[in-house]
Amino acid sequence: FMKTPSRNKRVGVSSEEHEERTVSILASLLKNVTANNNASKQRERILIKFTENDHEKVDRLMELHDKYLTKVEAADAELEDEIKTLQGTEAELGEEEIYMKRLDGGLFTLQLVDYIILEISQGAGVSVKQ
Repeated sequence: FMKTPSRNKRVGVSSEEHEERTVSILASLLKNVTANNNASKQRERILIKFTENDHEKVDRLMELHDKYLTKVEAADAELEDEIKTLQGTEAELGEEEIYMKRLDGGLFTLQLVDYIILEISQGAGVSVKQ
């Protein structure tokens, strides 16, 4: 989670794919490890990981948030240009197509990163919120 492995260790997977998979796994873990299914100790262990080493994992999450926010903003700018170009033609983009292109442009990963930040700020100590 803290850094993308070197090319030798991640054969066939780009660094962005690796980040996206890691974020997806972590979000799923936080979603499914709850007090409702008697996993409160495991959840607590996960949350403690974010307070270790002077909150370096929280800092990494914020870096990922900034990175994917920038990607989404760039994708939105490209989409705006494409919408203006296609406006009034038969190839005009529908709302669903626009949303899917935004998801492909990094919105999905940005939403997962924000979900993780929310879960951590809610469940971890006061020091994480600062």
